[in-house]
Amino acid sequence: MAIEQTKISLPLTRFVHTEKRQLLCEGTALLPDARFVGAKILHADAIIRMGSAQITADQLSVEGAVLFNVLYTGGDEPVGSAQAQYAFTHVFEVPDAAPDMRAFAGSRVDSVAATLTGARVGLKAVVTLWAEGEAAEQIEAVQSLSDGQAQTLEQTAALCTARTHGLRRMLLEGDDELPLPT
Repeated sequence: MAIEQTKISLPLTRFVHTEKRQLLCEGTALLPDARFVGAKILHADAIIRMGSAQITADQLSVEGAVLFNVLYTGGDEPVGSAQAQYAFTHVFEVPDAAPDMRAFAGSRVDSVAATLTGARVGLKAVVTLWAEGEAAEQIEAVQSLSDGQAQTLEQTAALCTARTHGLRRMLLEGDDELPLPT
C-alpha cells in the first residue's frame, strides 16, 4: 500500500548578511563672502540622504550623500549659512551574494565637527551605515498524507516569521512539524 502525500511551498525570507560600520566623511567648503576676519562658527550639523543599495556578486554597495549645514557669524551679516554636499559609495563584502537578492541600507550621523580657517570651513562627520541582504526562498511542507483508502491525515502548515525594527535585527521563525503515521 502506497502513501500519497500533498506538498505545499511556503515563502521564506532569509538574512544573508547584516553589517554595521562607522565611517568618517571629510571635506571643505568656502564661505560665500571672503572678508571674514574674526568669523566664528555658531553651529554645524549634517544629515544623510541615502541613494541606493544594490547586491552584486559577493558585494553589497550603498550610495548616498552627506549634507552639511554651517551657521556662522562675521563679515557684514550677523549670521550666515553655508551648505556642502559630499557623495559617497561604500561596499560591504557579502560572501555568497547573488544579484537576485534584495538589499536594504540605513544610516545616521553620530557627530559633526567644523573648523574655520579664513574663509575655508573644514567639515567632518562620523557616520554609521548598516546594510542587509535578504534572499527569498521556498521551502516545502507536507500538507496531507493518504494511504489510498479512506484514511487521510491533514495538517495546516504555516511558517511564522517576525523581525524587530532598529539596528539590532533578528529573525524568529517557528514552524509546525507534521506527525508521520506509524
